[in-house]
Amino acid sequence: PPGGVTAVPKGFKCPLTLQVLQDPVATCDGQVYERRAIEMWFQQGRRSSPVTGLELSTLTLTPQLALQAAIAAFVSHPSAPQELTNPSPRRLSSAGAAAAGPP
Repeated sequence: PPGGVTAVPKGFKCPLTLQVLQDPVATCDGQVYERRAIEMWFQQGRRSSPVTGLELSTLTLTPQLALQAAIAAFVSHPSAPQELTNPSPRRLSSAGAAAAGPP
């Protein structure tokens, strides 16, 4: 990779927050989200998948421990993007907040 930095795989990011997953959970349709983000989605009265728009038969969330371990290994690798290895507080980063977009 140019400059020795590897891009973050798309599957390591939450489709709701666009941030790297820290506590990944899967919904019954197999889509993976950051736990807090999908819980907020459900707390707003939604029963549909944010990705597909289809109604979910259950709101059960399944922890994705293998994915969490893979992300931890990726983040700790020397070629991981620097913002992952030395994250700055998101609330102080207007660029980070803008990149996240609306929920």
